[in-house]
Amino acid sequence: MDPLCHTLVGTTLAARFRERTWGAATTVVVAANLPDLDVLAYAWGSDAALGFRRGWTHGVLALAVWPLLLTAAVWAWGRWRGAEGLHPGRLLGLAVLALLTHPALDWLNTYGMRWLFPFDERWSYGDTLFIVDPWMWLILGGASFLAWSRSRRAVAAWAALAVVASVPVLLAPTLPAGARLAWVGGLAGLALARRFVGPVGVAARHRIAMAGLLVASLYVAGTWLAHAVAVDRVRAVAAEGEVFAGPLPAAPLLWDVLVITADGYRPGRLHPGGTVELRSEAIPRNADDPRVAAALATPCVAGMVRWMRYPFFVIEEGRQETLVHVLDARYVRAPDSGFGGTAVVLGPNGRPRDCR
Repeated sequence: MDPLCHTLVGTTLAARFRERTWGAATTVVVAANLPDLDVLAYAWGSDAALGFRRGWTHGVLALAVWPLLLTAAVWAWGRWRGAEGLHPGRLLGLAVLALLTHPALDWLNTYGMRWLFPFDERWSYGDTLFIVDPWMWLILGGASFLAWSRSRRAVAAWAALAVVASVPVLLAPTLPAGARLAWVGGLAGLALARRFVGPVGVAARHRIAMAGLLVASLYVAGTWLAHAVAVDRVRAVAAEGEVFAGPLPAAPLLWDVLVITADGYRPGRLHPGGTVELRSEAIPRNADDPRVAAALATPCVAGMVRWMRYPFFVIEEGRQETLVHVLDARYVRAPDSGFGGTAVVLGPNGRPRDCR
């Protein structure tokens, strides 16, 4: 999931467990984001990041080490500050709890997780939430807002965050008009609740946080069920083949679907009313072309090769060079259509030159 979602998980957990020990709020917010340190891999390029991310910092080995390192750091900071009420055992428990939310949420989307890395590099997918899910923002952000907005400055900061978050939501092309109204209505409801309830005490903050976590869990359970229904609906229409259904941005009831056949991939959509639209012709894989083999052996697509789930290839011949587009049907259906694709340049002799 996106960093905002992970951070809001941390702030919601902080609202519930802040009183457990000194440093609790810092621990859970940092732990909820800690595995995403692998974003630094982008310094070596996007392909290197594809091969590195959601592995070393997200897998089982990292999950065993991160809580110990974070607890030691917060404990040392607390000792240096002379903090009272510092409980290392409670810090460790909170670090484990918050840290586990990160790979669990990442697994729920179509990008995937490598749970057993580095012992096993196989990817696993939940296919339940889009990588950026504004409804998780609204649920967890709403709980955090009501729990933490004790001053005018805090209210202003949360209001600014709501405005910034609303821009991609309201401009999302896949979002139905009713969903836009629901988003605006949700923000208005939170503003009214804060207006009438005002700043809350510790006990009320705990209840609000638990309610937010419960509603978020129910939302995830609902999207999980919707995914299962989507797969069943597409299977009933498709004559044969494996079925992939992935959520679209900000529209949890509108599914992007693929039917994986011997010929390639038949893309389509499942609409909220249950209507399935499938392309009549499949997108060919073209995996047997010798130029594809040459392209895949190029080091500049090594990360892409490790990450691809539904690969296909488009060959674009020119006079001086040939482009082999390496694409993943989860995210793209044609060259130059966004995240999930790259291209290898082959010279006249068929040897790779570079990547684009």
